Amino acid sequence: MNGVADCAHATRIAATIGEILDTGKRSCLFNALMYFGSTLVGCPWAYSMQYRTKLRAKLGLKSSPCNDCAVHYFCEPCALCQEFRELKARGVDPALGWDANSEKYTHLTPPQSHAMHK
Repeated sequence: MNGVADCAHATRIAATIGEILDTGKRSCLFNALMYFGSTLVGCPWAYSMQYRTKLRAKLGLKSSPCNDCAVHYFCEPCALCQEFRELKARGVDPALGWDANSEKYTHLTPPQSHAMHK
């Protein structure tokens, strides 16, 4: 049962991050279904890494210490948590959805530091 809960939690986090970084064009439900589907075939990282790339592009963050694919492949849960925290640190709460965050996300600017928070 614990594995099911872990999968559901990762799906929820990936879906909310996706909804924000897709600027509401893809719903949380759509992203959840896509992420869950990719999990069923054993490659959730292949779907979720695109959002890390979008987040880095939006905020001008460097791809370090390794590229987005490697981060998601080797440590998917850590990557999702880091992206969620990065958005929250900038005033955007992915758990609230796109409608509640659209204004905040639109006004995000690149930080002084060009690395994701650890």
